[in-house]
Amino acid sequence: MATMLEAQRAWIRAALQRHVERTGQQLEVADPVPFESQGFEFYCPLFRVVARGSSATTLLVVKILPPEGLDLYLTARLQYRNESLFYGDFLRFLLDTAVGGREGLDQIKAIGSLFPKLFCAYEDDSQCLLALEDLTPSGFVHAPKILDLAHMKLSLRELGRLHALSYIAKKRNPKKFFNVVKRFNRWEEEMCGKYSILIHGMVQFCAELFRAKFPEDSEKYAHRLARLDAEADKFFKLTEPEEPLAVLCHADYNRNNIMFTYDAEGKPSSLKAIDFQLAMYSSPAIDLSLLLFLSTSPEVRDPHWDELLDTYRSSVLDAMELSLCCERDVLEQEYSREVLARDFGKFCLHGFLVTAFFLPVTMMTPQESEQLTRESPSETTAERVEAKKRLCSDEVKHRLAVLLKVMLERNFL
Repeated sequence: MATMLEAQRAWIRAALQRHVERTGQQLEVADPVPFESQGFEFYCPLFRVVARGSSATTLLVVKILPPEGLDLYLTARLQYRNESLFYGDFLRFLLDTAVGGREGLDQIKAIGSLFPKLFCAYEDDSQCLLALEDLTPSGFVHAPKILDLAHMKLSLRELGRLHALSYIAKKRNPKKFFNVVKRFNRWEEEMCGKYSILIHGMVQFCAELFRAKFPEDSEKYAHRLARLDAEADKFFKLTEPEEPLAVLCHADYNRNNIMFTYDAEGKPSSLKAIDFQLAMYSSPAIDLSLLLFLSTSPEVRDPHWDELLDTYRSSVLDAMELSLCCERDVLEQEYSREVLARDFGKFCLHGFLVTAFFLPVTMMTPQESEQLTRESPSETTAERVEAKKRLCSDEVKHRLAVLLKVMLERNFL
């Protein structure tokens, strides 16, 4: 009797070979090889596959659904459809609309290079497959655990270019844009009940850390700290889109899902954003806040707050100005610092809540992650909250306490 791994490998190879034959490509698909990524692709089994032809070899990374019984299984298929839609129809539509058939827009066309190329997507009753370009042969590596200023500015510039595509499409072809956006599944509604205990537990832990680190501020913010539970209840409502600033968000844009190349001096020179399974139409603050809160340290983020947000905004405006051939002054008014700041203040709570329960995991060693799973196999229980708290490093506790202080001082809570 075949093992689960053998069955998965056979299914993948057969699905890829069918795609190759259907599209008339002269490629022979080799046996898939399972691997563990250095990133944080939760649950989904990953495989490397080589497809060899007479004149070229195609190197692929293949993702399939997790085994039944895992916490995310019920939404994994929805997330698979979101990711295949983004890499396929949606990205093609965004780029075609932004270029508009004109010549000389290489900078706009290059936005498509921010993502791995889609080889194929396949789904049947038993399984789903997403086959993408393998980025490692091109020199892309996963990001460090804490992004420095150079990594953050590059990440924000490219995020701005991605978001600009939504603004351009809404101006050029709003009807088709919204028709395609409707095809993205609102997967988070399925997860609301499952993650409620985890979200509330980790938010209360942040409050404990804040009171211990900043006792002099505890009384000053006592009323708002007492409302944290109520604020946490807003988690899934914060993703509802609000015009005119809503964009197609990555919705998990953090260092785990960004790969970089480096120049001869060791500075980040280009990036690829991966793992778009959570993609949704929402406030740009969903992406901005998660990157700012989860992916860097307070020592990088807080002194450079305005500089980082201006880097993002300038990138949005540059792409829009180039594509739409409009006056910069018009865009400056419509997408002013004040407008974007208000939107960020209204929706950045989402990034704080995700960071509260996700940061401890991202900073764990492999041994600590294994210990967490042993102590609390289920992802969504009170026991998991307590296990996370026990395994939090002093650095993580510091970052969570300071982040809550930022939320309070900037009146985001």
